[in-house]
Amino acid sequence: MLGAAFDDVTQPMHMAGCGMKYLLWALLLYLGWRWYLGKKSAAGSDAHAESTNASQTSTAAPPSAQSSDSSPSSQAHQAPEKMVACAQCGIHLPLSESVVGSGALHYCSEDHRARHTHQSEN
Repeated sequence: MLGAAFDDVTQPMHMAGCGMKYLLWALLLYLGWRWYLGKKSAAGSDAHAESTNASQTSTAAPPSAQSSDSSPSSQAHQAPEKMVACAQCGIHLPLSESVVGSGALHYCSEDHRARHTHQSEN
């Protein structure tokens, strides 16, 4: 009689171990599937990149005719440009694109330079 009581207690333990085994197998299958999809998409993107490079090479100008300053990789290595604020409206813009007024004032356009100069005269 005592043995029957222990059988009822150990039965769920045995089934819990069986369930854990299936859970581990499901986890391994899931991880394997994710790995497979990752490899498959990487191979697809490599093939796409090769075909894109091949089509660009056939239609692009020779490397000597292309400007090296316009390539994204050369722009990434350039130092950041100084930003200045427009004396009229306050918008920030690169120093190379600003219009220089009297003194050290910078403007976003000729119109704003003229407006600011006209306002300061009055």
